[in-house]
Amino acid sequence: MKQSTKLMFLAFVVIASLSIPVSTANAAPGVHDAATISDISSLPLAQANPQVSLDVIASLPVALQERGDLYIDPSITSQTPLITVDGRPVEGQTPRMMAAAANCGSSMWGVSTTWSNPYPSNCGVVGSSGTKVVYTFSTAGDNQGCYQGKGFKPVYKIPTTEITGYSEYWLGRGCSDGIVTVDWGNVAAVPAGKIMSFNILGGASGAFRH
Repeated sequence: MKQSTKLMFLAFVVIASLSIPVSTANAAPGVHDAATISDISSLPLAQANPQVSLDVIASLPVALQERGDLYIDPSITSQTPLITVDGRPVEGQTPRMMAAAANCGSSMWGVSTTWSNPYPSNCGVVGSSGTKVVYTFSTAGDNQGCYQGKGFKPVYKIPTTEITGYSEYWLGRGCSDGIVTVDWGNVAAVPAGKIMSFNILGGASGAFRH
């Protein structure tokens, strides 16, 4: 091919490539153009949670994005399956996330005399005003476990009743299997449990569901 013909061919390829529209429909998560970033940042949920990345806001179901009263805890990521406080998967998630939200909780193991580190659930819970989360704790071995469940309480702007955020707290079950009910409220967060062995001579295995 002559040099002039090659140059004409390359020029045609460059011009044609510039004319092809680029679709962002299949862009990797976390990649947004300026218009999309502006749209996401103006959502009520983003306005109420400036500490949360726009990637997380964008990954949540549309119904949640419209909630300006919902606090997003740092435990929520773009990969967290979500359920309501009564255990129903939140509508608008992908089929994979909906399936993962069908069985929520965690196994645990702890020693005596000290509480374990928190064991997070495999699901997040989306609450609303006045709602509570119910944990069911059970022991899996011969040694009885003692249990705690994580909840959230509102933080008020003193001396008003204006809620400025939420803080986590832990509520104990004692050293027996059963239920712990914690305050939750307008929070989206991952529940968690702690365990301590009742038997000073050995560890305890347990689990919780919610």
